[in-house]
Amino acid sequence: FRILLATQEEIGVAAQNLAAAADHLRVAGERYSARAAARFDVLRAEVQAEEARQELIRADGNLQAARAQLLQALGLASGEYRALAPPPDAVAVRPGVDELIAAAARQRPDLQGLARQVAAAEAGVAAARAERYPTLALAADYQYVTPESTTVFSRWSVGALVSLPILDGGRAGARRGEAEAVLVQARAALETGRRQVEAEIRQVVARIASASALVRVALRQVEQAEELSRLADVRFAGGVGTATEVADAKTSLARARYGLVRAQADRGIADAELALAVGSASTEESAEQTQPESREGAQK
Repeated sequence: FRILLATQEEIGVAAQNLAAAADHLRVAGERYSARAAARFDVLRAEVQAEEARQELIRADGNLQAARAQLLQALGLASGEYRALAPPPDAVAVRPGVDELIAAAARQRPDLQGLARQVAAAEAGVAAARAERYPTLALAADYQYVTPESTTVFSRWSVGALVSLPILDGGRAGARRGEAEAVLVQARAALETGRRQVEAEIRQVVARIASASALVRVALRQVEQAEELSRLADVRFAGGVGTATEVADAKTSLARARYGLVRAQADRGIADAELALAVGSASTEESAEQTQPESREGAQK
């Protein structure tokens, strides 16, 4: 899902880069026609436009591959989906690491299964220990003594049996030892699982913090690159700058935008990994299936 979302944003970045390159080519052509720029400036703008067009084609190929991967993950043979994500300010504040670890202990199916195994092992130990306790059996009987007689007499019989295991060849002790060993193994597996989950959550939280910092840095780089590109366009239009400066500024802007898309995708992947580690499903993302176009629209 996050790869699909990133490729969709890369399509937008590539389209913006192509539009900027086409506009720069137009300005270079006008200045060349007015004999205010050299032929080299036009050629450099044409190369930049072709490179932007290739980036758009490459981004479209990545988008188709991401859609195919999503269909494979969903187990569908066909369909077209568009990933939807909330704005950054719509994401709720994340709880602390200790709260996430506690939530994982309640929600992780593997930890719940290990906890049930511990409970079953404890019950097995209790049953094995109970085999050494005395057992008491009660029996009662009621019958007619002379059912053919007009005077009916009845008889009650009640008995009690107490059993005390003394000599069993050590079978009870062996079963108790086996049950206790199973309990020790179950508790060790539960403790190991908890530690692994805690380490996994802490690692993912660290990756989220790093990815968030990279997103903030990428946002500042995009702002700086946009301002640099604007100044390069103004200098070139005024005859002060060169086409090389404009091309370098456009390349830096496209690289900064692609870096922002990748940083946001890495942050989203880390969020999904945290949801998997905690054992909860994320409700901040969704994918909608696009409606098939008409035959005329498809031909267009």
